[in-house]
Amino acid sequence: MTPGDETTRPKAADIVKRGGVIAFRSDTFYGLGADPFNSIAVDRIKELKGREDDKPILLLISSLRQLPRLIKVRSKAFEVLAQAPTFLLAALLHDPVDAEVARAVNKVGRLQQRLGDLAGARIQFENEVATHRQLLRADPQQMTWKRRLASSLAYLAVVRSILGDTAGGLACAEEELGIDRELATRDPENVEWERNLAVASWRVADLLRTRGDTPRGLDLASQASATIKRAIVTAPARQDWINELGGIDTTYARLVAATGQTGRAETLLLANINRLKSKGDADTPTWLAEAWFELGELQRARGDRAAATKSWTNAYDAMREIGPLTTATRPAALWVRILARLGRIDESRSTRAKLREMGYQNPDLEQVCNEEGC
Repeated sequence: MTPGDETTRPKAADIVKRGGVIAFRSDTFYGLGADPFNSIAVDRIKELKGREDDKPILLLISSLRQLPRLIKVRSKAFEVLAQAPTFLLAALLHDPVDAEVARAVNKVGRLQQRLGDLAGARIQFENEVATHRQLLRADPQQMTWKRRLASSLAYLAVVRSILGDTAGGLACAEEELGIDRELATRDPENVEWERNLAVASWRVADLLRTRGDTPRGLDLASQASATIKRAIVTAPARQDWINELGGIDTTYARLVAATGQTGRAETLLLANINRLKSKGDADTPTWLAEAWFELGELQRARGDRAAATKSWTNAYDAMREIGPLTTATRPAALWVRILARLGRIDESRSTRAKLREMGYQNPDLEQVCNEEGC
């Protein structure tokens, strides 16, 4: 199946009904689909993917109403999810210190964020934060609740920021950073907590950058880069951490450029690009594209339009399979900026309109669109 080709849908439906297997584009790569109630079709999927019998297969549904047909054993979290989102607020009010409910709320919030309901996601994450605060009040020394509070604050920081509340987003991110510092100090050998500290530092640094606080942002971005590099030495197979290092170093380079050191910033970005090009996973192209794009912005600022266009084209090439399909706000906003800089204004406006409908706001996106007319 290919996006935008309506003629393939009835053909695909017929193949599935007859027990066949179809291939379709997702927002990152191709997937295989079949009737989950046809054991022969499921076995064919496993054969094609080389999947072991005891390894689960992702099941996609179009509505939460389909869940009861698919799940035999129902936990309390399931009961919350099955009635989401209306029931979630009532669940929290009746049982505000239930960690299982909090996890269910987080799942619904992430789903709403992915589907573009940013305001709805914000409500869920605010409820999750409130729940973990109550859990901590009941047991202030419980590290599990502290870590989960930090995680929920991270989700809330992101959603508040992209809805235009950068002050609220920064407040959440700084609280998250404080918790992650405490946890990393308590257990310096915990590499996961070290990575969490790096990402929290990055989050605050990037928000400070958008608010013009370059000195503090630069210090935190430098700390984030050094911290996650230490974590990667311990866990070199973690490609997701290497991708995060790419994002951190791009933010660091932008902050360096804001101090007037554009030559050094370009050198940092080129090193970042070379690292991301060496190996990666399905998410790596977005981080690579972001580094290429920001390199183009620096080249444009110093008047080298030809070099800038080449860098933006490299960014486009890195994202060309992902950009038109992504539903995630950060890569979608990057895709708009790439298209706009390359003069593909009509294409950029289409994705820009979808982001606007979500309530998405980003000063970097607004600047490019104001300059290019998208």
